[in-house]
Amino acid sequence: MKFKLNILTKEQIKNIDRISRDILIEIGIKIPNKKTLDILYDYGAKIDKNNSVVRFNEDIISKAIKRINRSYSLYGRDLKNIANFSEGNFNFLSTAGQYKIVNTLKSERRTPKLEDLINGVRLADLLDNINIVGAFVMPNDIEVEKRDIISAYHLLRNTKKPIALWINTGNSARKIISMFEAIRGSKESLKKYPFCYAFIETVSPLQYTSDSLDILYEFANSGLPLGFGPMAMTFATAPGTLAGTLAIENAEILSGIIIARLINKNVPICYWGIQHILDIQTCNISFGSPEQILMGLASIQLGKHYKVAVGTNTGISDAIYPDSQSGVERGVTASLALLAGCNIFGHQGIVGADQGASLIQLYIDNETIDYIKRIKKGFEVNDNTLSFDEIKQVGIGGNFLVSNSTLNNFRKEVWLPKLFKRNNWETWEKENKGIAERALKGVEEKLKNFRDMEEQYIFDASIEKELKRIIGLQEI
Repeated sequence: MKFKLNILTKEQIKNIDRISRDILIEIGIKIPNKKTLDILYDYGAKIDKNNSVVRFNEDIISKAIKRINRSYSLYGRDLKNIANFSEGNFNFLSTAGQYKIVNTLKSERRTPKLEDLINGVRLADLLDNINIVGAFVMPNDIEVEKRDIISAYHLLRNTKKPIALWINTGNSARKIISMFEAIRGSKESLKKYPFCYAFIETVSPLQYTSDSLDILYEFANSGLPLGFGPMAMTFATAPGTLAGTLAIENAEILSGIIIARLINKNVPICYWGIQHILDIQTCNISFGSPEQILMGLASIQLGKHYKVAVGTNTGISDAIYPDSQSGVERGVTASLALLAGCNIFGHQGIVGADQGASLIQLYIDNETIDYIKRIKKGFEVNDNTLSFDEIKQVGIGGNFLVSNSTLNNFRKEVWLPKLFKRNNWETWEKENKGIAERALKGVEEKLKNFRDMEEQYIFDASIEKELKRIIGLQEI
């Protein structure tokens, strides 16, 4: 079965693209980074040196976004673990680093430690529907200057899947890339089998930080993937219309693609449409609004227009607790984005709008993903599945409980939940456990399973020694 979900017409896509180009040509974007300014100047961009503002021209824009190769993959330590970003493939990512850890059952929140990062990574590694493992939290018991580097080490140490984390500076990017090369064995092997992309955000509206441009340069120069996601916010850092928000976010993403492809024309790109709205009632950012998915769906079409892989912040929620609101917002937005052709979804395990990370929520999200993947799969319609001969044999008034179609297909035709329940009242009353309590049991079992096989994840001695040298620590 094939699904096709579009909300923009071809003419509307062209209009958004046109205004985004006008923004880059007439208004420009602030780039406070000399190395990047020099590159752009050499290619003919107009530079206001006093304000570090760059104005592109139509020729630079058109050449940079022409013939982008949409297909690429990320690989784990085990090269069998692949996140494929080509057309028709999709990937789910556990959160790359929250500033708080949440104990869902106790409704408590605290500052995370390294142990929380390790548990989040290990749980995601063993969850079937998470195929890119994020750093989960930003541990407060690690010095800020090395937090991203040491987080990268523990990500690589505790999962064999592709990874995701926040990288803070160009210096960190160089060290993390060196760690990747040490594990892969060479620069060329890393380029062929990249672990992750660097996520680059502008500071909306229309400006970069120098650090983000340094990170962009290091990854692009090494031929490693880049993801661009400005996170423009309607009513705050973007206009008070969804169309205007899309236009400014698209302009910022295009600016990143231009810079990356001027450094390395073959660099793999992911277009992250992660616009949000400012909730006027609370002045909080919203992760679960209907406008979030509307802009997400539009972003999927825009990304496809430029022939790049697309990610959206869908499958997340404003709800703090895994309640009905959480289920509706996560399930509806993820389902629609999946049917529209989104390639990567972020970030599973988040509680509320970046209010923290929860192991319990991540476990529930894994089941939700399984549910919507079944919808995406569809079902077969052919002479065999239409089952006429069997219907004729059973006849009027019979049943199909022990028929061939039931015995042969009940496991593959129908999705069977592991966490979600389909109880009658009496069974539910006897069990008397909510989904969070059931999920906690699953979390504990998964973490125990990881500890039982932890030796399989230890680095070879030579690689361990090299990683410690790169980080600059004797013990990690």
